[in-house]
Amino acid sequence: LIGELCKGKEHKKALHLYSEMKNSGISADAGVLTKLISCACEEELMAQLLEEAGDVHDVEILKSLYNSVLNRLIGQGLVDRAYHLVKMIMEGQTLGDNGVETFFKLKGIMCMNSTSFTIIVTALCQDGRLDEALQLFRGMDKIGCEKDVLLHNNLINALSNADRVVDSLDLLREMKHSGFKPTQFTYNSIYGYFCRKGDAVEAKNIMKEMWYCQHEPWIKHSTTLVKQLCKHRRATEASNFLFEMVELGIVPHLIPYSAVVDGFFKLQEVDQALELYHDVLSRGYRPDVVAYNILINGLCKAKRTSEAQEVLKNMLAGGLVPSTVTYNSLIDGWCKSGNIDLAVKCFSKMIGDNVEPNVITYTTLIDGLCNAGLPDGAIMLWNEMEVKGCSPNRITFMALISGLCKNGRPDTALFYLREMEKKELAVDSFVCVALMDSFLSNDNPQSAFNILKEIVDKELLPDPADKNHALVKEAITKLSYLPQTSSRVSTLVTEGSIPITFCLGVKTEIETQPST
Repeated sequence: LIGELCKGKEHKKALHLYSEMKNSGISADAGVLTKLISCACEEELMAQLLEEAGDVHDVEILKSLYNSVLNRLIGQGLVDRAYHLVKMIMEGQTLGDNGVETFFKLKGIMCMNSTSFTIIVTALCQDGRLDEALQLFRGMDKIGCEKDVLLHNNLINALSNADRVVDSLDLLREMKHSGFKPTQFTYNSIYGYFCRKGDAVEAKNIMKEMWYCQHEPWIKHSTTLVKQLCKHRRATEASNFLFEMVELGIVPHLIPYSAVVDGFFKLQEVDQALELYHDVLSRGYRPDVVAYNILINGLCKAKRTSEAQEVLKNMLAGGLVPSTVTYNSLIDGWCKSGNIDLAVKCFSKMIGDNVEPNVITYTTLIDGLCNAGLPDGAIMLWNEMEVKGCSPNRITFMALISGLCKNGRPDTALFYLREMEKKELAVDSFVCVALMDSFLSNDNPQSAFNILKEIVDKELLPDPADKNHALVKEAITKLSYLPQTSSRVSTLVTEGSIPITFCLGVKTEIETQPST
C-alpha cells in the first residue's frame, strides 16, 4: 500500500501510513524504505529512514537505497547536493557529519551502479553542466562501474544540443570502440545537430552511416534541414538532399518534400516547385491539407490563381476539406489580381462550406474591396465581421482606413482611426499620411493640418528614405500657402517641430512680411 501511495505521489499519506506502521511495532523492510525515501521532504528524514534500514549487507539493496536518495535530491532541485554525494563515494571524501553521507561513505563504491551515474549525469546534462557530467562518466572506469548505452546516448544528445558536436563525435567513436552499438537515438542526436545548422554534407555522412546500421533518420530532423536550406535560398540543395535519401533507400516523409516545394515558391521558382510536386505525386505520395495549402498559396503569390483554383478542385476530389488557410490564400490571390468578384465568390463558398473566416480573411477582403473602389462593401463586411464576433486587429483597421482614404472618404476614415485609438492599437505613420493627403485632395485643409499636427506630436514623421516622406513634404508645402493653414504651419516650422528636410519650399510668416 505504501508503495502504491509513493507511486501515485501521495507522499504525505505514505509517510503517515509508515508512522502508523512503526507505532504498531511493524518493521519496514528495505524495499519499503527505498520507496519512502522518494517521499522524504528533507534530508534529515532520509537519514532517519536509512538508519532504520540498519546494517545492510545486500549490495543490490544498498544500490537501490543510494539511487533512491539521488533521485529524491534531484527531484527537489538539489542537483549539486546529489553531485557531491556521488563525488564523495568516488573519491572517498568526507563532506560533513551528515546522516546520509555517514551511511553511504562506510559502504563505499559498492553503493553505486550504472543507474546511479545515469541519474546524476542526466541531471547534470539538464542543468547544462556537461563538463562535470563528462568528468563523472570518465571516472566510472576507475571504480569499476560499467558504462551502458543509455549513458552514452544521454551524453551524446546533451552535447549535440549544446552545439558540442566534436565531443559528441568523439564519444560516438569511443562508444563503438568499447563494443556498444549506437542506437537510432544515438545517431539522430548528432544528425539533428547538423540538420539544425543546415550542414547538408555532414548530415548526409551521418545519414549514410545510419543507413548502413539499418537506422532511420527522424522526419523532424530532415524537415529542419530542408527548412534551414530553403531559408537561406538553397532550395535546390534541399531538393537534392531528399533525392539522395531516396537513392540510399530511405523514403522521405511528405513533410520535408512540402517544405522544399514551399522553398522554391518563396524563391519565385514556380516551375521547379511544380516539377517537384508532380514528381512527389508520381512516387505515390498523397498530398495532405498542408501540402495543398503550400501549393495553392505559392500559385496565388505567383499570380497564377486560376491554377490554384484547379488545385482546390483536386483537393476536394481527393476527399480533403479545405482549411481557413486554403481559402485565405485564394481570396488574397483573387484580390491581388484585381478579380474582386471571384474573391467574394470564394468567400461565399468558404461560408457555404462551414469554414470559419478569421481576421486575416476579413482583412484581405476588406483591403481588396477598397482597392476595387467598393468602400461601402468593405464597411458592410466590417460590420458583418463584428456581428460574428471576430475582432479586427490593427492591420484590419489600417487596411480599412487607408482604403477609405484612397476612395476619397477621409471623414469616415477618421471615424475608424478614432475607434482604433480607443482600442489602444498602435497606428503606423502611413495611415496618418494617407488620411492627411485625402483631406487635402477633398479640399479640407483644416482637417489635413489637424492630422499633420497629430503626426508631428506623435513623432510619426517619416524618415527621408520612406516613400511617404515626399508626400508629407508636398502636403506641408501646400498647407503653408493656403490662407486657412499657413500661419499654423509657419508656427510649427519656426518652433522647430518640423525637421528641415520637410521645409524646403515652405512659405513662412517671415517671407510674407513687408520689407522696411
